[in-house]
Amino acid sequence: MQIEMKDFLRIFILICMLVLSPSSSLGDTGAFWPDFPAPNGANVGWVARDIIYNGVPMQIRHMSSELKPEEIIGFYRKEWQKTEKDKLLLEKKPPWYLIHRITDSVFYTVEVRPVGSGSEAILTLSRLPEIQNRFLKDSASVRKLINSQGDRFPRLTGSSMQMDMTSFDDGVQARTIMYRNKYDVEANVLYISEELIASGWSKSGDYRTQKGDMGRQLVFKRTAEQIVMTVRQEAGTTEVVANHTKQL
Repeated sequence: MQIEMKDFLRIFILICMLVLSPSSSLGDTGAFWPDFPAPNGANVGWVARDIIYNGVPMQIRHMSSELKPEEIIGFYRKEWQKTEKDKLLLEKKPPWYLIHRITDSVFYTVEVRPVGSGSEAILTLSRLPEIQNRFLKDSASVRKLINSQGDRFPRLTGSSMQMDMTSFDDGVQARTIMYRNKYDVEANVLYISEELIASGWSKSGDYRTQKGDMGRQLVFKRTAEQIVMTVRQEAGTTEVVANHTKQL
């Protein structure tokens, strides 16, 4: 089953909300981001304070409120639409209600859905491409994240990148990439293994997954780094997912 990237990011965020504490800190870039308003009485916590998703610096928060989704959307319409020049985009993708706002520097998104008698929301701030270079010059931690992606993860010609996400958490840099291609599992495993080993990595694990997807899971290590990679067949293509962690 193919998953739209926006839906994939939403699923990832919801998983993060289960495993990260509200006070989780992923860096110190707050001075380079504007505040994200919230209704009175709402509980707001970090999902990711410093993250790069497909090359775009982002901040992500989770919010819970006793207000209904329509009231949350109403709050942001009142907060953001002060004049006729303030353009907002509203969408409805059940069970989610969405409102977007664009400024000269960032793109705001609120995604809210009903929960019990109230609601929960994902609040996302994204840096716009035209000001990213200026932003990265000012933000040391985000610059480190961008530079760390200079080691291009090996992939066969014609591979289609689905996701590339990097984040900081307590001195650990974590990068997750996902791509698909037309080659079989064994061809991908052979090529990636040869490229990583030639770059100084050692293979410490190689396992077969369930027979239905012809899959392999491999583990590579290099000093303070580790890559856990899964290669499997899905919907007529081969999917590669790699999680690269590095102690900083």
